[in-house]
Amino acid sequence: MTLHEDPITGDVRLVAPGRAARLGRSSSGCPFCPGHEDATPTETGRIAARAHVDAGASLDAGWSARSFPNLYPLTDPHEVLVPTPRHVTAWRDLTLPELEAGLELLLERRRALLAPDRYVHAFVNDGIQAGASLQHVHAQLVSVPAGTHAERLTRGVRMVDDHCALCDLMGAPTSPYLVERGRHLALVAHPLPRIAGALLVTPLTHASTIGMDVLAELAALLHRALQVAARDTAINLWIVADEAAQAHWYVELQPRTAYLAGVELALGLNVVGADPLAAAAHARERLAQPAQG
Repeated sequence: MTLHEDPITGDVRLVAPGRAARLGRSSSGCPFCPGHEDATPTETGRIAARAHVDAGASLDAGWSARSFPNLYPLTDPHEVLVPTPRHVTAWRDLTLPELEAGLELLLERRRALLAPDRYVHAFVNDGIQAGASLQHVHAQLVSVPAGTHAERLTRGVRMVDDHCALCDLMGAPTSPYLVERGRHLALVAHPLPRIAGALLVTPLTHASTIGMDVLAELAALLHRALQVAARDTAINLWIVADEAAQAHWYVELQPRTAYLAGVELALGLNVVGADPLAAAAHARERLAQPAQG
């Protein structure tokens, strides 16, 4: 796996021919389920079984969440993180304690993989349309060169001349993008997403480090955000935190409500097919309902 510059457009591509092999792996059992731990590389991290995380399953497995190197890496390092021993196939179906345990290990592994001049991208592909090749829910972490890759995610939230786009959004007394407000964090509709329906979980005030003191609140708001999209909607999710640049951190949840087509792929112009303010109103309406189907 290597980074190359497209000689025609100058765009950078990640060439990883070995990734195709992951689609042809054996179907003799889920490698992420308990009892199949030897089907994955040696663990890099683990949250030990917690009785409150899942009634029985975690205790039987001996773990609540675990991480290990990806057998088909995009970068070096590239890790996989399994947030629950239960064979859950959609992140929206994780219990809140399972999601919190998974996020705890994800943040721990992200910190462990940080290195000078590198950016660690922690992300989730939830569903085939979102890029998942295995059903059992999992997250991934890849390490890429710092600079361009981090800057494209944080350009407007680096507090330049006392200005940060997320601070502006959070500072409005009654923001129309606000979906839910917590003690330290808020769930908001993305003001101009790649695809319609994107949501963000982010601090109410400028913060560049995701502390464990907000873990429970982050898990709770993310758990709520996952309920907004229709049940059969694939979702991509990623964490954006660039401590070196003092960027305002956020977690972005992007429902795959549209396909990328000729304009998006060729010109890099994402087409937003719905008003972001309408997406905020839709999210508030969905979360006001007693159940989401």
